[in-house]
Amino acid sequence: MGCLKNLFAMIGFITFVAIGSAVGWHYRAELKEMYLEFRGQASSTATSDASVGHPSDDALRSANRRNAEMEMPDGPATVTLTANEMASLIQQGIARGAADSFDSLTVTLELDRITLNAAVMTEVFARDLLGQFASLLDRSEHLRVSGPVEVIGSGVMGWEPDALRLRSFPFPGPAIGPMVNAITGGPDGAFRIMVPGTVGDVRVRPDGVTFYRRTD
Repeated sequence: MGCLKNLFAMIGFITFVAIGSAVGWHYRAELKEMYLEFRGQASSTATSDASVGHPSDDALRSANRRNAEMEMPDGPATVTLTANEMASLIQQGIARGAADSFDSLTVTLELDRITLNAAVMTEVFARDLLGQFASLLDRSEHLRVSGPVEVIGSGVMGWEPDALRLRSFPFPGPAIGPMVNAITGGPDGAFRIMVPGTVGDVRVRPDGVTFYRRTD
């Protein structure tokens, strides 16, 4: 009987590990984002003011002016946008019909990532997108999305979130794209940010987002 109990215990342990591994893989992006957030909190009690941006008309005009400089044939080799300027460009990428559903939007610049926090009216998301969380959410909830950015075409920078939470509920990877599409009105799960056609690369740091001129 002792051997049989040990066998059942071993089978149970292996099953537990297999299930845990499967769940961990399914939510790998969300777990990574939570780990990065924890590390940021552990290393500093407050985020640098320079890394947190708030959209405004002035910041949008400033971003457009900097982009226009890089668009010129003899323009600078690099242009660095502030967090406020990037927040303004991202807000501009929110679909016209969804824009009124957002409040208190902020953007945080991290190393090679951008994180957006906002209060959002959950009605902007179709009920079937919310799935099992639909009945647990209030009319207005805290939204957090995070992910890397890259130049995806001539004059287009893509910010494709790989982690998304409403309130404290993390959404799995396959659900993130459709949720983002509900915000942007786009088809590919990415915020499309218009940049000068001369931009060939982009780098995000806590102190700013730098565009690099193409060398070809």
